[in-house]
Formats: sequence, structure tokens, C-alpha cells
Amino acid sequence: MLLHFASSADAHSGAAFFATPAEFDLFPVDPPELSARFVVIGGSIAVAQTAVDWTVTVPWKEVLP
Repeated sequence: MLLHFASSADAHSGAAFFATPAEFDLFPVDPPELSARFVVIGGSIAVAQTAVDWTVTVPWKEVLP
């Protein structure tokens, strides 16, 4: 999963949030029926700066409820 943030502080806060062991719920707005539950697994969370923003890469795997 690739997340985009406007600042370094926001990106690092996002990375710290996903570093906590938990099951996360994804609720997309359009279409809403594509919601999912996932865990962070299989690699490390990476923060990087691009030309226009900051990104956080989160390795994830969907889990069944």
C-alpha cells in the first residue's frame, strides 16, 4: 500500500500508526463495497520523499473477518 502525505511529520506519524500490531479496516468511499480488513506483514514500513510529497509504503495482507 502506498500512502501520500504533505509533510515529513505526517508521513512519520502515519508510519508509526501502522507499526502498531493490529488489524486495520479499509473503507473506500467509492465503491463502498470494496472494504477490507488487513494486517501489516511481510516487510518493513518505508518513508520516502518525492518531488511533490512524502510517501509511506506499507506491506500488507488482507485477512478474513
